[in-house]
Amino acid sequence: MAMAMAMAMAHVATAEHTLSVLWLSWLLCSLCIDDKPPPCPTTEACFALADAFAHGEGRPKNEALARGLFARLCEEQSDGAACYNASALLDDSEPVRGVRYLEKACSANVLLGCTDLGIALREGVGVARDPVRARTLLTKACRGAVGEACAELADMWAQGEGGAKDAAKAKTLKKAACDLGDEPSCAR
Repeated sequence: MAMAMAMAMAHVATAEHTLSVLWLSWLLCSLCIDDKPPPCPTTEACFALADAFAHGEGRPKNEALARGLFARLCEEQSDGAACYNASALLDDSEPVRGVRYLEKACSANVLLGCTDLGIALREGVGVARDPVRARTLLTKACRGAVGEACAELADMWAQGEGGAKDAAKAKTLKKAACDLGDEPSCAR
């Protein structure tokens, strides 16, 4: 088994990178027992395997394994994208855990994580309601071109939630959200 792992890790470094990751994923998949994530020899291989399980690419879709692998990368490697993906794969019964992953994602400048964390803070889901901090995080994500963040921020400015009320600023943000592809903002 150790020899197979060593061969797999060496193989990942070759030019046939995509095939190598899939081969390594297959090898690791053989170690999956009862929806418990397998060991990950490299961060890249672990992320690729988690992503493949999340989307059912090259293997049956298994969100429990994907969530476990993303959570491991989040906790052990502080991988912001993995933290965001782990939060996205949680069900609604685990909002506190989701917020913890979003905090890590946003700290790593994953702007979708900042958006979702801002929304959670605005709504008080999994965390105490904090519209001032929500506005700060949504501003960061909106400045980073996340349309949904601009739309949420526009609503907050329109209502004076978390700070001053400013209809003109809300209108400008709503247009920015639409320009960034947030379709509901275009209809309003």
